[in-house]
Amino acid sequence: MEEEDENQGWGGGRHEQIGVTVDVVERSGDDVEDQTGLTSRLSVKHVVEVITKFDEYKRWLVSEIGFEGMLKLPLLGKMDLRMSAWIMRKVKVKVRAIVVDEHRVIPFVPEDFHKVFGIPCSNRAVRGRDGEIKSAAVEFMKQTIGMDASPAQNLKMAEDFLSRDISDESSKIEKDCFQISFVIFVMGYVLSPGTKYEHMTIDFWGALANPELISQFNWCEYAVDNLMAAVMKLQREYHNKAQVVHLSGCHLFFQIFLLDNIDLGIFNMIHSVFPRIQSFDYKMLRQMITMARCKQRGSITYIPGAIRAPDSVCYVRVSVTSAMWTDGMSLPSSSKQPSSRMSVTPKCQTSKVCLDAKTGAFNFFGDPMSANRSIGPSEFSKHLRQISKDDPALQELSLMLKQHNAKCTLTATLLRNQLQCDMFCFAEKMVELVKDRCRCCSNQGLSKCISLQDTDVDGNSSRRVFEVGRRLDMGCDEVHAKSKVDKDYQRMKRICVERNKNKAESGQGQSRTEDDVPVYNNPVIERKPDDRGKMFEDRIVVYAQTIAEMA
Repeated sequence: MEEEDENQGWGGGRHEQIGVTVDVVERSGDDVEDQTGLTSRLSVKHVVEVITKFDEYKRWLVSEIGFEGMLKLPLLGKMDLRMSAWIMRKVKVKVRAIVVDEHRVIPFVPEDFHKVFGIPCSNRAVRGRDGEIKSAAVEFMKQTIGMDASPAQNLKMAEDFLSRDISDESSKIEKDCFQISFVIFVMGYVLSPGTKYEHMTIDFWGALANPELISQFNWCEYAVDNLMAAVMKLQREYHNKAQVVHLSGCHLFFQIFLLDNIDLGIFNMIHSVFPRIQSFDYKMLRQMITMARCKQRGSITYIPGAIRAPDSVCYVRVSVTSAMWTDGMSLPSSSKQPSSRMSVTPKCQTSKVCLDAKTGAFNFFGDPMSANRSIGPSEFSKHLRQISKDDPALQELSLMLKQHNAKCTLTATLLRNQLQCDMFCFAEKMVELVKDRCRCCSNQGLSKCISLQDTDVDGNSSRRVFEVGRRLDMGCDEVHAKSKVDKDYQRMKRICVERNKNKAESGQGQSRTEDDVPVYNNPVIERKPDDRGKMFEDRIVVYAQTIAEMA
């Protein structure tokens, strides 16, 4: 197997958005040996060399933004660029599928990219409305990271920031800039490389503005879009018979994806390890490419036989159509996969989604690698559009399902809000209860408690004072029921009247001033022989005197 070195060049370039789809699935001339040169700026080796220097805290910061799959990249020193070029020439951009012939078609979706590299595949579009950002914010991030000095080497600046000492004691802006620099670094060298050395056009600043939301963006869709642009660029260069062809985009995804889906006998792996890239070290990748590469009818191919059945792989299989196939033609993806009939109109090209029961959209979020993926009404509507195309009856049913889904979502939201409202009310009641509790032990504090009677305008001031005193006497450890409070109030009032009568008869009923502290024998306190009895007696006497005056 011939391999092309990476020319020791890593970097990114402009991601060209080619408006014209190049319909290239060639029947002849598949041999790429006539090309004079193939180059690529994709370098897994350089990324791994930088990541191996990370400490545990830096690795934790990477995991926080959902890019922990990049921490498991194997050390791949060389890439088989000829295999990547062969696969990219076989890709149908409109339907996103690797098409070898009518019976060997391997579709791919952004979720497959997620399974290979383990990067976030959430519901926010990197180039969508959520990714919009003001130019002033972009300039601030560039200046903080250090990319404003040399825009021609922005990947080098990002790498330099990753080499800084970042720890738990670092400032938040330093931690955020580290996470932003890491995303730029891996996008420029592995996930979406271009053709320029140490430089890439960064059009995803909006997705990096808030590092806490990085994991909520669909970075897989962004990488696949750039890869499709790279495919169209390569097919155009082959069509123009260029002497040197530059491979951009993450063409490594095509190699891993293809080797995982073709039948290689003893080299077939069980898809139980995620992300898939960590299972393909340099030795395994070389052996599998050697087994896959062969000549058929005088042309080089990397699919020697049939492809694996959908139930034996972890990827999402989607049946596709293309204008090159006639109406009603069966399109099985393998000899074991049942075929599906699809109609094609001359002016419109459609694609019918047939999701496997184990990996379908409704079960995809059970995948352990999709922890950062969120689902909402928009995904539900999209799924309905896919399963009820061009059928009026099903479209009417879809409207009913959307309305029911909206009602369910609204009900769940209202329940959640009501729960929070109840918690607020409960917290206010608890605070009011604590405020009513008298935690003072001096006469000054008692006078404050007694002054509460001035705030009651309903004629229940005496009862309020008694209730406050009752809570104080009980140590404020429990609040009695209303009936028991009333009973104790009446009993205390009778005792107070009898005590005053006894004092008057014994000659102790002289008038008292406010500074005098009367002595009152509280029957509740008598059971306590300790020194605190007198203190409680003094308090009760004050309460009783106040009640008598108001009577």
